[in-house]
Amino acid sequence: MSSYCVSQRKPSVPQVCSPDDQLHFVSNYLTEISLMEATMLHFLPSEIAAAAVYLGNLILARAPWSPTLEHYSYYTPAQIAECVEALATLHIQVNSRAQGGELTALYDKYSHSKFLSVSRVSPLPLPVVNQHLSMIMGGSSASGASGIHRS
Repeated sequence: MSSYCVSQRKPSVPQVCSPDDQLHFVSNYLTEISLMEATMLHFLPSEIAAAAVYLGNLILARAPWSPTLEHYSYYTPAQIAECVEALATLHIQVNSRAQGGELTALYDKYSHSKFLSVSRVSPLPLPVVNQHLSMIMGGSSASGASGIHRS
């Protein structure tokens, strides 16, 4: 089962984060690009869905996580940090490939006004994502974060 299916079947997390259209489309875009990448297979679909909401909020310069999201998703930022970092890296790669004319289907899909052109939003630089995750985790590195929840 894909993270996209989980995010659609488990309405509590999307409802709890009260996504406006922009967050909805950004997190859907991030979730869909994760489906194309084999390196994302070791993450649970629920982790990818949570990481997409977290990173989507971060991209949109919003508070990325809340106690309410933590309660309903069963994930802390530390538990999804590795997935957030992998998704941020993938977002940068997909954006770069699309600019070079490679693998553009999802980029093109989400560049339409119907999806608020969210694929055209610049990915966050990885050092910015890592710095934010490091602050959230109390100064420890996001890479190789311990305590990743797998059930």
